[in-house]
Amino acid sequence: MTLDVRLWLAVVFALAAFALLGYRVARGPLHWPDAATSRFFGHGVGAARVFTISGYARVLSVLGALAVAAALAAHGQLKAVVMILFVQIASQVVIEAIKATFGRARPAAWHYRQERGYSYPSGHAATAVVFYGMWAWLVASSALPAAPKAVLAVLLLGWALGICWSRLALGAHYVTDVLGGMLFGAAFVCAELTALSALGLAA
Repeated sequence: MTLDVRLWLAVVFALAAFALLGYRVARGPLHWPDAATSRFFGHGVGAARVFTISGYARVLSVLGALAVAAALAAHGQLKAVVMILFVQIASQVVIEAIKATFGRARPAAWHYRQERGYSYPSGHAATAVVFYGMWAWLVASSALPAAPKAVLAVLLLGWALGICWSRLALGAHYVTDVLGGMLFGAAFVCAELTALSALGLAA
């Protein structure tokens, strides 16, 4: 089985799990994972704000512009950088439409600012996977020396996890919203990797 086939199977699996989870949690009483993890609401709010802010469009736009500038200056993987930015935008457009389909109300506890829109899936969690996760992949596949490459990739993945945690700490989402966003983001990442492979940009 080729890598591309495995990636497309991963896309199908992630989307199926995402849809099934959304169907289960969108309506009806609060399920036990959400009830159990609601105790995280309101803890570590200061750090959570920093992580959450890094998932907003303004910050992502600045980071994206810096990445494009760095790729141009270093004659690096500009196509891969542009692809990451394109997929990030596309994933958020799709996720907003999907939120309306599930129509899940957000938690009542707010510890930063009240956000509009529905709760499932978490757009921030999808961004953590699609945006920061793909930067980690790009760093890991770069020609940087092994030690700084590993450190930077781990930091990016850690930051992605921090964004996901922040949505719980701030009471902006239930844990199943975050999991749904991560599944949705994983599907987009796997599809993106197949596209990059087709362009000869993925190992």
